[in-house]
Amino acid sequence: MRLATALLFATLSGGLLAAESHSHFDARIGYHLVDPYDLSTHRYLLELSEKWEPISGWTLWAGARGMVAGVAQEQTQEVWLRDTFLQYRNDWLTVRAGNQRVVWGEVFGFYYADIVNPKDMRELGLGDLSLNRLSVPMIDVVVSFSAAALEFLAIPRPVFSKMPSVVGDFAFPFHDVVSSGSVSFGEDSGKDLSLSNAEFGLRGSKQWSGTDLSLFYFYYWDRIPTFTAFVVTPSPLSVSLTPFHARLSTVGLTASHDFSPFVLRLEGLYTAGRNFNVVTRTALTTFTSDEAVGVVECDYEGIEKTSIGLQYALHHIPQKVEGALIPQGESLLSFHVKAPAWNDSDVELITSSSLNDGGQYASINWTLPVSGQMELSLHADYFFGTQASQLGRYHHASRSYALLKVFF
Repeated sequence: MRLATALLFATLSGGLLAAESHSHFDARIGYHLVDPYDLSTHRYLLELSEKWEPISGWTLWAGARGMVAGVAQEQTQEVWLRDTFLQYRNDWLTVRAGNQRVVWGEVFGFYYADIVNPKDMRELGLGDLSLNRLSVPMIDVVVSFSAAALEFLAIPRPVFSKMPSVVGDFAFPFHDVVSSGSVSFGEDSGKDLSLSNAEFGLRGSKQWSGTDLSLFYFYYWDRIPTFTAFVVTPSPLSVSLTPFHARLSTVGLTASHDFSPFVLRLEGLYTAGRNFNVVTRTALTTFTSDEAVGVVECDYEGIEKTSIGLQYALHHIPQKVEGALIPQGESLLSFHVKAPAWNDSDVELITSSSLNDGGQYASINWTLPVSGQMELSLHADYFFGTQASQLGRYHHASRSYALLKVFF
């Protein structure tokens, strides 16, 4: 992969004139905000992106990312392709083929309708959503009309989300399964390339009188696994968790309407056949249920360079199962504001509160320019609530970090 990426950039740079270049390097170091106040993260990331337009109507994107990260027992070194695709576009047709990201969602903060691409969930999906969204090979075709569009996509080889390891701050709650002994995860990268494994999506969009409405259907493999456990050795106790990904069908809609200076956004999804884990004192099991998600958000855009949003999200599954890691119903109220501050800096605040179990999450980020090509971000994430709450269970992962980003 490293050699292929290097050859790709060398070939393209030598043969074509780059129309745009977007590259950056960032370094991040952070510490826990709770006892023992030790190192929570260090990460060094280089991302390269080039865009060429050799012929009118044709565009070639090439992107790659390299990352070194880790804490204590967990070290990661990765190199992979980002957005690397060929695009043809005219007045009514857009076709993209290659590694890419497709976003269907409307609302801030969480991946509700954003179900097409897998995510980097090793830090619970916190931080830059576009950075966590992983590019995968697909074909994306959009046919445009005067005030409408029809989109079809196909993913020949499904790729799953990157999940936290057993030593990560946001790991699967394996200690609820095994109170002592060692736990390991099975391999979980994706499905083989085949027609039977392929994923397909269809989305129709319509605009009228300030309203944007989209309806979509996606047939795919669940990006997030459920686990089954089996004992490798009884003494000393060693348990392996084997990931399983169910075939899913999701129908949904997204909508937004401009009531200037307010914007109302809606998302609704219904998924058939999702699997959920159940943890009891003696076993780790699963059950299958349909799932419904609804989101309502109101944004205020009446202040220049400032965005303010209030969001209510409801997650519901018909079955109530004792010990399920996901409750039958969960309501989440979130608030978001991003505003300019002194010296061309900006401050962003996000809070989320579970109305069911009292768990809360808060993050604050202050980004200030150091020079024309460099910026510094100071960030903090904090989780509140009991260990039994959906957000409070990550209290030990509360952290602050500094991130220095250099653009070139």
